Amino acid sequence: MLFDLRGRGRRRSIQGIYLFLALLMGGGLVFFGVGGTGVGLFNNDNNNSGGGGSGPNPVTAQFKAAQRRVRLQPQNPAAWANLARLTYVDASSGKGYDQTNHKFTPAGIAEMRQADAAFQRYLALKPPKLDTNLITLMISAYGPTGLNSPAKASSAAEALTTAQPNNAAAYAQLAVSAFQAGQTRKSDLAEQKAIDLTTNKAQKKALKTFIDQQKAQSATGQQTQTSTSLPGG
Repeated sequence: MLFDLRGRGRRRSIQGIYLFLALLMGGGLVFFGVGGTGVGLFNNDNNNSGGGGSGPNPVTAQFKAAQRRVRLQPQNPAAWANLARLTYVDASSGKGYDQTNHKFTPAGIAEMRQADAAFQRYLALKPPKLDTNLITLMISAYGPTGLNSPAKASSAAEALTTAQPNNAAAYAQLAVSAFQAGQTRKSDLAEQKAIDLTTNKAQKKALKTFIDQQKAQSATGQQTQTSTSLPGG
C-alpha cells in the first residue's frame, strides 16, 4: 500500500512526495485561485480589514508614492512593477477585500484593474529580468476571486516559465491556468514539461495527479457556473 510506512525507503519516498507538493502549493497558492487574495502574504496590523486604527495606512502611502514615480519615470519597468504590486496590496486591504466572503469588493476589483494595467505596462517595457514574485501575484489577481481572467492568468503563467525554464512548479501552474483558459494543447504541453522536469518517479506520479485534480476541479467549477446561469436554472 502507498501509505504503508514500515519500510525506511517507503517512508522517505512518501515524505519526499508531500514535501514536493507542499512546495508546489506553498509557492503557488495561486493554483486555481486558492487563497488568491494575497492578503495572507501582505497583511499586517495596519491592513486588517477589521482594524480600527486611526493612523495612516503605510501601504496606501507607498502606493501614492509609486504612482508619482511612474509619472516621473514612465519608461522604468521597475517603477511599473512596484506600482502593480502595491496596487494589488492596496486592493487587498481595507474596503477592497471582503474578509467574510473571501472575495474582492467592487472597489477592490477596480484597483485590481489598475494593477493589471500597470503589470501589462511593465511587461511591454521588456525588463531584462522578470520579477517572478510579481508574476505569481498577478496570476492570483487574475483568478476567480479577482479579475476572473483565465487568458491573462495563462499569459502570466507562461511568462513565469520563461523566467524559470527549469521550474516544474511553474509549468504545472501553466498547465492549470491554460486549461482554465480553454488552451488545451498549451495545457497538455506544459503538464508534460512539468513532469519531464521532475526526476523522481513517485513525484512525477504525484505531480500528474495534482495537476489532473486541479483541472477536474476547474472543469467542474466552469460547468456549475454555466448551468446556474442558464435561464430558468
